[in-house]
Amino acid sequence: LLTAERKELEAACQRHSENLQTVLDEREQEIGKRTQELSQSLKLTEDRLARSEQDYEDSISRIKTELVTMTSERDELLSRVRSINADNDAQKRDWQSENS
Repeated sequence: LLTAERKELEAACQRHSENLQTVLDEREQEIGKRTQELSQSLKLTEDRLARSEQDYEDSISRIKTELVTMTSERDELLSRVRSINADNDAQKRDWQSENS
């Protein structure tokens, strides 16, 4: 009787051990799959961040270039205005000297 009970207990323990191993294997697969998903998500996020940083740097570079261009254009316009003003002043003096 004890031997039969012992064999029954050993068989129950074996089934329980197999069930636990199955659950453990399934959980390990789930964890592996989730780890892979998270790794891919992290990689995508890092790639997006790198692109965002590059876009930011590109924007700064474009703005700096545009500022340099606009400054040059402003300086050129100021020079032209000064030249026109000088011409107008000279014409005004000529006109005043002719009319005096």
